[in-house]
Amino acid sequence: MLDKAKNLFKESFVKRLVVLICFFNIILIVLFTLMTYFITRINTSSDVNESVEKSLNTAVRNVEDFLDDCSQPLKIAADCSALKELQIDPSNSALAADVLDIFESSVSENSSILAMWCVDEETGSVVGTGIDNKQVALSEYAWYNDMIYQTDSMCSFYLIDSQIKGLSGSDADLLAIVPIVNDDNVVGYAGAEISTELLSVKLMNSSFYSGTYCIIYNSDKSTVVDSGSVSDMGVDVSSLVSSEYGFASPVSVGTNYYIKFRLTSPDWTLLMVFDGKVIAGNFNKQFAQQIMILICLFVLEIVAAINLIRHESKDIPEISGSIAEISAGNYNFRINSDSQNEIGLIANSVDKLAQTLQDKNAVIDDYVNLDPTTGLQNRYRMYEMINDLIISRDEARSRFALLFIDIDNFKWITEALGHRQGDEFLKVFGQRIKSITQRVYRFSGDEFVVLMDVVQSLGEVDEMIDKLKGAFERPIEILNSKIYAKFSVGVSVYPDDETNADMLLRDADIAVSRAKEKGKDRVSYFNNNQHKNVLNKTIISQRLEKALERNELYLNYQPIVSVENGDIHGFEVLLRWESEELGSVSPADFVNIAEETGAIVKIGQWIFEMGCRRLKLMNEYKKDIIMSINVSPVQMRSPDFLNNVKRVIEITGVNPSNIQVEITEGSLVDSKAGSNVINELNNMGLLIALDDFGTGYSSMKYLKNYPIKTLKVDKSFVDEIGSKKKDYRITESIIDMVRNLGIKTVVEGVETIEQYNILVEMKCDYIQGFIMSKPLSESDSLEFLKHYDELHKPDKEYLEHNSNVLAAEKLERERLSQTAKK
Repeated sequence: MLDKAKNLFKESFVKRLVVLICFFNIILIVLFTLMTYFITRINTSSDVNESVEKSLNTAVRNVEDFLDDCSQPLKIAADCSALKELQIDPSNSALAADVLDIFESSVSENSSILAMWCVDEETGSVVGTGIDNKQVALSEYAWYNDMIYQTDSMCSFYLIDSQIKGLSGSDADLLAIVPIVNDDNVVGYAGAEISTELLSVKLMNSSFYSGTYCIIYNSDKSTVVDSGSVSDMGVDVSSLVSSEYGFASPVSVGTNYYIKFRLTSPDWTLLMVFDGKVIAGNFNKQFAQQIMILICLFVLEIVAAINLIRHESKDIPEISGSIAEISAGNYNFRINSDSQNEIGLIANSVDKLAQTLQDKNAVIDDYVNLDPTTGLQNRYRMYEMINDLIISRDEARSRFALLFIDIDNFKWITEALGHRQGDEFLKVFGQRIKSITQRVYRFSGDEFVVLMDVVQSLGEVDEMIDKLKGAFERPIEILNSKIYAKFSVGVSVYPDDETNADMLLRDADIAVSRAKEKGKDRVSYFNNNQHKNVLNKTIISQRLEKALERNELYLNYQPIVSVENGDIHGFEVLLRWESEELGSVSPADFVNIAEETGAIVKIGQWIFEMGCRRLKLMNEYKKDIIMSINVSPVQMRSPDFLNNVKRVIEITGVNPSNIQVEITEGSLVDSKAGSNVINELNNMGLLIALDDFGTGYSSMKYLKNYPIKTLKVDKSFVDEIGSKKKDYRITESIIDMVRNLGIKTVVEGVETIEQYNILVEMKCDYIQGFIMSKPLSESDSLEFLKHYDELHKPDKEYLEHNSNVLAAEKLERERLSQTAKK
């Protein structure tokens, strides 16, 4: 249930807003409650202090009024001339009658006065209400001993107890005495015996709070008046009476308060105690009233806010729905809000956004489906079309062809005209193809794909390719330059080759690569052998990375023999690979791959070091023996190449002049390698041999500009030197030309006695081939060198024997090949 509520609020902005408002209102209520609590507490405390002080003032006034009311009749009586001029004599009935009238009148008017009397200073005669004429000994009364020192008419009050007693014997609590003074002499005393019960009632009514108690005590801490018991409040009265605090302002004792006031006459102290529970009740009542008001205000505010939000946000559900429709691709949904607030503006903006997206949708589709450079359909549309063609094939699985077109030498066009004009060339190229077929797609770079149905035979594909090539018989004019476009085509066929788009593209890409390898401007149909070659290349590349670590690579050494005297001139180091997984792998299959992947750098370092170590051993038998080591152009471009050559020569201790580095024309094409590395090798004393001369550009400038010491004529010129005059003349011209330049020649691949004799006639310097020896292992090469003069130095019989053996092996290979074909 809680999760559903959460999801509901997540879906509705208005509901979330209402919840947030309620949440913040709750927070505000809590904050305002705390604020109200503290403000009420402060105000209540202020009110308490004020009320306490007012209660005290009222109580003091009540006490003073009470005492004045009780002492006023005495003062009037004491001021009476009759009492001043005449001695108090109980036998004087006239005087007694006048005094009694005064006293009785006062007693009847003031209910707190229980009795009034006067006593003569000298005789001790007493006249008063409720007292028969009698005489007393004043010295026996404690109050007289205090009053004899008072000469003014001030009224003194005494608490009636065991020490202080009145003259009438009434149940009074308080005794008031006023001296009767005549001509500055005290002639007697007027007294009133007073009940404090009325004072207690007045004190109880003095407070502004219920639960307030008043106590009056005199200087000796004895209680004069007690308005009520404070035991229910848990207050220790004796400690409050003894406390020196509470005179200036109220003092709290636990939850209660008390305050004191000292009367000057009489010397009494008024103590008022206020019940804290009553005060707290007043605070709670006031606080509760304010909280109720606050809650009512917040409820009204929430109701008003919710209604206002609903009114102002009525368009939000439609806005949300419109955005959902736009996200789903429906740009026709409109809100048409008439609200003038910000939400209304948002609604109008969403409508405008939907309209804009609707207008731009077609443009976006073009960018998604069309190539911006050529305007042709792009790779995304091509995949869609291939998948559609695959799905739409009927049960007969009618075929369709994928033509992968790659422009030949497009890089030359961009280098000559620039990339912008190169893009213009691609645009014209694509439109020319589109003029032949609508199913043309820009794949990437200078690559295009054409899809076509094959109804009857693959001859239809050839016809399509002829049409495409015919479209480019006219040159493409770019910046007043006429460029004849040539391209290679790779063809894969569904379902003959593959049955999904990626594999068909892969097959066509492999086929176009084979077409370019054949010389460009060619057409190649995919076959499984091409795929196997690609897979083999990938496998060889992966296995070659670990071949050196697994000791699968090893070296053979093929002798190089002098034609002039038959002496051995040296050995060429040949790399071999015996893989645990692939078996024996031909150098023709893996050397180029090693160069492409860069693995040749590490392998070449190993070959050079092992060749030098083998040379060191051979020099023990023949000091001038030459070790000819092939070096790849990739290896020569390595920044550590020269340092590694120097390091190997130093650690092996071989003579650099006995090392011959064989380089190809590819190394010389690289100007850096030609100008720096080759010259540095020559400066180090190494011999430079140019390998496979005649198979590349064969530029004479290489022989002119570089320190070439030896030229190796490729085997292709020797194979048919006896049967083809051109091969004979080319070989003879090369040997004759380089001899005049002071360069030695080594002819490779000599296998017959006829070839050997012709090369001797041409005065070739050295020969290398099976007629002398096949490549030898490390141990066999050393044995070959040791016993060369006795066993291997060529003579007519030795050469004829080897020639016959090689011819027989060749015939056997041809026979086995014919048998395999059958």
